[in-house]
This record gives sequence, structure tokens and C-alpha cells, in this order.
Amino acid sequence: MTEKGKDAAEARRLQSTRMPPSIIVPWGEDIDGELLVLLSICLWCLRYGRKYASRRSLVDVVADAFRDYQGQLLNPDKTPFIYGDLDLELGGPHYDWVRQAFTVALGDDWKPNRETRRRLRLVLAAVKCGGPSLWRNLKQPYDF
Repeated sequence: MTEKGKDAAEARRLQSTRMPPSIIVPWGEDIDGELLVLLSICLWCLRYGRKYASRRSLVDVVADAFRDYQGQLLNPDKTPFIYGDLDLELGGPHYDWVRQAFTVALGDDWKPNRETRRRLRLVLAAVKCGGPSLWRNLKQPYDF
């Protein structure tokens, strides 16, 4: 085998054994200002199937992103990011916070409460896990 072939084989071996990156999810208190605006824009762009995600399908988008991600989700202090039942965590029958979060992208000034920041933290983690596949309707993450 040539030197170039050996290097290519070694690169493939390393790539196949490489672990997906760990994602650090910021604390809820850190979600404000520019990050809140960017997250609001992401909410507008999220897709579920061939349609844009609705307030009610947001739970499915987040659940799918967490299910498909192979790496670790960590808090800023490197402890595991733990979440409960997503239906309950993201609002159960009341999704008013999503409507308010949407308006931030339109320029509205909104100061989310502690519970809403926890919910936004879940959405931010899902956006980081799913990447472009969440808004480009891709079958596999990063399948360009």
C-alpha cells in the first residue's frame, strides 16, 4: 500500500472512532439579549417534516433532535444536562411562551421568566443537537 493509501486508511479509521462532540448548554439565566433574538429566529425556521414547526409540534422537533444526537449534552459546569418529560417541560397544553418568543425576532422587547428560560434552554439544546437538519428538512444531520 502506498503512503497516500495508508494515510487515507488511517484517516477513515480515526473518523469512524471519533466521538460526536459534547454540547455545552448555557444556563437559563444566560439566555437573554442577542442569544434570545437568535433563538427566536431559529424558532421561526424550525421545520417538522415538510412544514414549519408549530407551537404544538415543537415538542416533537426537540424530542427528535435529542433522540438522533449521539454526543453528550452538558451543563456549563460539565455535569450531564438532564431533562424530564418534554411534553410537560415545554408547556403541556399552554404554549403562550412560544408565541412570545416568536415576537422577539420581530423586534418586541420581552423578558422571559425563569420557567420560560428553562424551556428556551431545551430549545437551544435541540438546535445545537440538530443543526441544519432542523430547518432544511434533511434526512440526516449535515446531509448537504
